[in-house]
Amino acid sequence: MNGGIIRPDVVSKHVVPNIVNVTWAWNNESQGLVQWTFSNTSPEQQSVILLRNNYYFGNAFWPVYVNNPEFNTSFATGLVPLVDNGVNNNSPPLGVVNFGSNSIVCFVFTLSAGQTWSMLEGGFSSLMQPMLQSAPVVTLSNSGTYCIGYSEQQVVAWDTQTSTSLQGYSPNPSEFTTVSVSCNGPFIALYNDPISSGACTGGGSGNSCLAEIEDGLALLLSGDNTGIIEIEDGIMCLISNLNIPLVKMFSRSLIKRIEKLL
Repeated sequence: MNGGIIRPDVVSKHVVPNIVNVTWAWNNESQGLVQWTFSNTSPEQQSVILLRNNYYFGNAFWPVYVNNPEFNTSFATGLVPLVDNGVNNNSPPLGVVNFGSNSIVCFVFTLSAGQTWSMLEGGFSSLMQPMLQSAPVVTLSNSGTYCIGYSEQQVVAWDTQTSTSLQGYSPNPSEFTTVSVSCNGPFIALYNDPISSGACTGGGSGNSCLAEIEDGLALLLSGDNTGIIEIEDGIMCLISNLNIPLVKMFSRSLIKRIEKLL
C-alpha cells in the first residue's frame, strides 16, 4: 500500500502499556489506513495478540485472508520473530488462541528482544478510529494439525464492508498445521468458529454443522435475514455427513427454541 506523509498535527497516537508496547498512527487518513507499531522493550522474545475495538485483531475476517494470496496470510507453525518486509508488505501469521476451554483464531505477533515491527490496516475513519485496549502475552501450548471451520457470515460481512466478492477457504472446515497458544486475557469471539485438535472427519464435523445452523438461527432471531445462508449451509453440511442422529437431535432443539417464540 502507498501511504501519504503523516503531518504532526493529524497524527493520533495511543500507547498500550504492556510488555510489548503497541501504538497506532494514521498512515493515510483519507484512505482509512492506520499503521500499527509493536515494540518489544523486554530482554526476551515475546508473543502477543492485540485487543482493539472490542475484538482480537484478525478474528473477524481470517477465512478471507487465508484464502486470498494478496493478503499474504498463513497459519504460524512456530513462535518465531516477525520478518520486517516493510510496513506496506508486512503481514502477521494466524494461530489458535486458547482462553481456557474456549478458542479463537487471530493474529499472533512474535517479536525478539528489542524488536520493533509495523503493519498497515484499513477500514478506519476520523469517526471510527482504532480503540486500543490491550496486547496480552500468549505462551505456546501445542503445535500440530487442527480442524478449523468458520461462519459464512464472516465472508458476507467482509464483502459488505469492502464491496468485494472474495471467498473463504474450502472445504469448510479444513485442516491446518499451526500452533495453539494460551492467553489469560478476556475471551472474546465475534463468531462461533469450530476448532478441534486433529484431522477433520468427512465433509465436516457434526459440531461445525450445528454451529453454522445455530449462528444462522441467532441472526434470524436478531432480525438479520442473512442468517438464512448460515442455516442452509449447516443443513447441507449435515446432509453431506448423513449423520441422522445429529439431524434428529438438532431438529428437536430447533423446534423447542421456535416454540418459545410463538
